[in-house]
Amino acid sequence: MKRKVQTADPGRKKEPSSLSNEYLSDLTLQSCSHEELIRAYSHLREENNRLKEKNANLSKNETLFNLLTNNSPVTILFQDRDLTYVWIINPTDWIRDARIIGKTDQAFFTPDEVNRIVAIKKDLLLTGLSSSVEITRIQENKLQFFQLIFKAWKDDIGNIIGIATYIRNMTDERLVEMELSKQLEGEKILAEITSQFLQTDISQTVKQIPVALKKMAGYLQADIGFIRFIDSENNMIDKGYDWQNPSMKLDDFRNFKITKSQFKRTLDWLASNQPIFVPDIHEIPEEAESERVFLKKTGMASLALLPIFTLEQFSGYIGFGARKSHPFWSEREKGLLDLFRSLITSVIEWQKREEDYNESRELYHRVLELSSNAIFLIQEKNLLYTNPTGAMILGYRGAQEIIGKPFEEVMPQEMVQDFRQRYQQQLRNNQVFMAEIIWQTKENQIKEFEFSSLPLVIQGKKAFLTEGVDITHRKKIEKEIEDNRRFLNDILDITPLATYVFDHREDRINFINRATVNTLGLTMDELMALDRSKIRTRFHPDDRKRVNDIYSQLVKTPIGQVIEGEFRWIRPDGEILYLHSYHTAISKTPEGDTLHSLSVLQDITEIKKAQLELKQSEDLYRKLVENIPGAVYHALCDENFTMVYLSDYYSKLTSIDTDAIINNKETTWVDQVHPEDRERLFTEINKAITSSTPFEVEYRLRKADGEYIWVADNGCIILDENKKNSFISGIVTDITARKRDFEAVQRLSQENLHLLAQARHDAETKTLLLNEVNHRVKNNIASIIGLIEMERDRQINSTSDFQEALDSIRTRINGLAAVHDILSSNQWSPVKLDLFIRKVVENAAASSPIGRKVAISIHSHEKNIWINSRQATALALILNELTTNSIRHAFANRPNGTITITFRRESKATNQIRICYADDGPGWPDVILSGEGGNVGMQVIRLSAISPLYGDIKLENRNGAVAIITFNLVSQQEMFKSTTNGNAL
Repeated sequence: MKRKVQTADPGRKKEPSSLSNEYLSDLTLQSCSHEELIRAYSHLREENNRLKEKNANLSKNETLFNLLTNNSPVTILFQDRDLTYVWIINPTDWIRDARIIGKTDQAFFTPDEVNRIVAIKKDLLLTGLSSSVEITRIQENKLQFFQLIFKAWKDDIGNIIGIATYIRNMTDERLVEMELSKQLEGEKILAEITSQFLQTDISQTVKQIPVALKKMAGYLQADIGFIRFIDSENNMIDKGYDWQNPSMKLDDFRNFKITKSQFKRTLDWLASNQPIFVPDIHEIPEEAESERVFLKKTGMASLALLPIFTLEQFSGYIGFGARKSHPFWSEREKGLLDLFRSLITSVIEWQKREEDYNESRELYHRVLELSSNAIFLIQEKNLLYTNPTGAMILGYRGAQEIIGKPFEEVMPQEMVQDFRQRYQQQLRNNQVFMAEIIWQTKENQIKEFEFSSLPLVIQGKKAFLTEGVDITHRKKIEKEIEDNRRFLNDILDITPLATYVFDHREDRINFINRATVNTLGLTMDELMALDRSKIRTRFHPDDRKRVNDIYSQLVKTPIGQVIEGEFRWIRPDGEILYLHSYHTAISKTPEGDTLHSLSVLQDITEIKKAQLELKQSEDLYRKLVENIPGAVYHALCDENFTMVYLSDYYSKLTSIDTDAIINNKETTWVDQVHPEDRERLFTEINKAITSSTPFEVEYRLRKADGEYIWVADNGCIILDENKKNSFISGIVTDITARKRDFEAVQRLSQENLHLLAQARHDAETKTLLLNEVNHRVKNNIASIIGLIEMERDRQINSTSDFQEALDSIRTRINGLAAVHDILSSNQWSPVKLDLFIRKVVENAAASSPIGRKVAISIHSHEKNIWINSRQATALALILNELTTNSIRHAFANRPNGTITITFRRESKATNQIRICYADDGPGWPDVILSGEGGNVGMQVIRLSAISPLYGDIKLENRNGAVAIITFNLVSQQEMFKSTTNGNAL
């Protein structure tokens, strides 16, 4: 709590007492009765209670007053009517209670302030009207502003008993007002500078920039203002513009020549677009010693530097310096300096652009005069300008001969008509036109020119700048190129190999021959739209890395060098092709990268299939040979039966290494045959050679331990191209235990025959199944064609009608696809009706945008109802159309909907099925119920119900749209029987 002092309070009135001291004294001296004493005591007690209550109120009011004035920024002084200070609230360093209580204004106001303040206070004592004054004081070397508000001090009944003075420090508000005033002054100076630049011709900006520096320096109280430019080529800081106070003699600024290295730290800082503000040169760091020395030499004590960026390049700086230090750079000054920097930068850029424009205009004029293209400027059909080339192609020796004349007079007659039409058309449309015109020159040469014309406005009138290019030679070359291109295209088109050219810069194919379209299975437009990333997705995933590797090699490969590869291409129909590719660069960029490449693709799918089949055959043969319980051999038709090939089973049979027999390395085949059996062997083989028939002979063959085993040799003679005996091929089996195991062999034979019969039966079953699949696919295709034919008859009035037709076809085809999936997963056998209905309806609902908001309920009293594939297809089309119709129409404007399907057998003694489809929508329109109207979908429903379902459908409204489908079901036994016999529909 701040101290409050009160020495006198003229406003407080003296409270009267009911019983004064004199009265009480008189009572004690007098003889009083008992009753009088009691009355006196009661009166004193009442007076005491009243005083306690008043003291409590005074204490409460004082507490409230202290709360209101505590920490208040206002000091309050009270003076009596004699203008003597009697009370102070919230004293300050300037006004303290000990110094002011009992004193008057003369004690601490200046004489001028006293005269003014006392006059105001005396007037206030008479009129009671409040007033205020403002005074200043210097405190701690800082100027302070104070506002004094004078108000009347009144007692409880409203009489003026003195004056209350409220003192408030206004320094912050006054400083803000001064700063704003200074800001407005700076903005006004910038506005004047900007106005002068705008009103001055660009050629006179050199004179205006020093004037602008002078005005800005005056505002900043600076002694110099300057602009310096960076000469990067000579590593120098060049003098730009200067202004300095006339009282200064700064030759260093006038004869300015400094290298960049002298101000390296400063320039590095400015180049990062950071301004430099130096309040005092003594604060410059040691790293910038050269800058500090330079400033001391010039006599500057403070400095501000701002970088200049022209055309986004650091090109110089603006600076202001003063001989006095600048204690503080305010944000106002920095902001105005930044605006000034932007203004000067704009002026410099403007001046540079003007200089560049004048230079380019002169250069352009020289280019026009020296151009090999003809230039014409036409206005109101008159030729305002042409260059020497334009005069020459028109048959004149100089441009002055035709300038100013109507263009129709100077142009060849065969050119005038065409040019006039295009000129008038351009005049009407104000558009650029291009034209190729052929005429015969005065030297009887046929020339072809390409004219392009640009609309202009000169002095408020329409004009046209026309350029003519002699394209005679170019046209001749283009014709030759086109002829060569057509010849090459004709050759490539008849080439059976797929060939295309890829543009690596534009990342697209720009030439394709007919074989490419046929091989890859895509149309010409589809192939031309492929870029490298899309082409990559067409290859088999396992081959895409090799495709990328070849592309990377092709970018750097020399022209003519061929890169080969082998890949798998996936056609749109899913077929996989094996391609052998040849790639080479045919053109290069200046940097050496491939610009165009030629690729040739050879379809080796059949070769790959043959190789695969051959490999499978070889593997199968090898496994067969390895698993045959006999030694397979291939021998020459000579006296030793020289073995060329002998399977490993021979080693198992005889314990003799096959290498010892092959090519008679250690022994011959004949040497292993029992001597008694050799003649019989030769006889049988000779018979086979003579009759060209296979042979079968049994003989004994020696094992490694000398023991003989009985073998059966079954073979044939292989003839060469000249039908001469070449080789003997056969198989040798151990028949030693044959008689002993004859019965086991018979049993094994019977089992093999049974397995063979089973395999044949399985093969026949699969054949029938494939036939059924083929029949179903054909039926589905026929159904799709029929749906498209029905949609074709629809009247298409807009894009939305066309889109609706496509959506309808897509939805129906999805329905057929769902049926196909169900039947194929069931191997085209009969399917359960309840599962089938649920999958078809849910599939149709899921394909709709609101399919997930539709509740589907399916009920049946009998679960074991089966339906064959043909009836399933027809029923799927009906349910698909009914579901789609409900979603599109019944639930179109609703967030949800319900579809309920019930089905049952009419009676156990009959195969008639009744299916009831219902939704909770608005119901069928009357035109549908009458059978006279309906879209393609209703036609599909009615036709599918009649054939091939061979049933009937009835439509009605019952709390929504209801469709009742009835048809006769083929019995389960007949369906499975027909499926087994290959007659399932």
